[in-house]
Formats: sequence, C-alpha cells, structure tokens
Amino acid sequence: MDIRLHRFGRHGGDHQRQGGTVDRFPLFSKPSSSWKAAASPYTRKCYPKRPASSISCGRTTANSVVGIDGKVFSTTQAIALQEDLAKNDITVKSIADPMNEIWTDRPPMPEAPAFIHEMKYAGKSCPDKLAAIRREMKKSEADVLLVSALDEIAWTLNIRGNDVHCNPVVVSYLIINEQETHFFIQPEKVTEELSAYLKKPASPSMLMGTPNPL
Repeated sequence: MDIRLHRFGRHGGDHQRQGGTVDRFPLFSKPSSSWKAAASPYTRKCYPKRPASSISCGRTTANSVVGIDGKVFSTTQAIALQEDLAKNDITVKSIADPMNEIWTDRPPMPEAPAFIHEMKYAGKSCPDKLAAIRREMKKSEADVLLVSALDEIAWTLNIRGNDVHCNPVVVSYLIINEQETHFFIQPEKVTEELSAYLKKPASPSMLMGTPNPL
C-alpha cells in the first residue's frame, strides 16, 4: 500500500507553532450547515451560537491576551478570531496543550501495538477502500481528507488496536490526498509486520514523523 507513516506523540512535532503565535494552525474545517441540520437536539443545543470573539470581547479588556489551543482551531478560524479581537486591542496566543503543565501525573499515551485486521473479517482491502474514498473526494472536489475518527481510521486501513477500553482502535490520524496516504501514529505501536503491510506497493502511499495533531 506504500502508506507513509509519521511518528505521532503528545508533545512536539513536525508542525510546531512559531513563537506562541497563531502562525500555523491545524487544518480542521468548521461543521457544515448540513452537519448542524442532522445533529441531535442535544448536539445542536451545545453548538455555540455566539462566535468566540464576541464572548472574549465581553469578558476581556484592551491589551488582554486570549489563549487558545491551536490543535482545535482551523487556520481560517484562528485568523478570523485574531482579526476580530484586534479591533478591541486584544491579541491571540496559541498555547500547546496547557494541561501538560498542570496535569503532572497525567497517564502516558497507550503503547499497545496495532495489528492487521485480516481480510476474511474486513471483507474489502485497504487499497479498495482508499480508492472508494478518493472517488468520493473527487465528486466533492476535495483535494485532501483529514480523518480523525479512530473507528474510521481502523476501517480504512484494516487495522485494529487496544488503545481504548472495549473499542479496538488505535490513537492516530490519517490524511488522504489524490496520490498519497499519510498515517500519524506512535512508532511504538508499529510492529515489523504492520510496517511491511502498510508499505506494500499495491496501494496508496504513507510515512513516519511527529506532528502535533493537525
């Protein structure tokens, strides 16, 4: 499959933020109107009706600094927030996972190895699934697909893991574009068997690095 593996960890990585600013933010997109229409009443109730900038302006004064976790803001959202708050002389600072400084006895990320979900159970190969995904991307005129749902990653790659109790998934991220597939995962989870499986030339491409989750 020639899937490109990237080392993934809780700390640091390929996409470090520059000087604590909002220069580089993860590429999550905002929920679409169709998502909100299909959401449950509970989800719709929780979905914020007021933009973050209006909430921040109402609770801060000029020359204040608003801290955000850059991993959960898209570039577009971060820039819009920065521009809105600048009108009130308020600046935005990206704080990379502030809980790391506070939660001193935080449990480590699970390191149980991921494993291959055999074809006799999967029913369809990873290359076939990726090809189907790319067809849908082409219909939607999407150049890149970021997959963060762990069950969707497990289904797409035909892999399983033991990172979540009673749920055979692996903590990871997946990026699919027209030619390549990039899989972000802790290296400790990748066995020789899994590495060989992901690098098979029969399907799309994948690599091993260490980003903050995109």
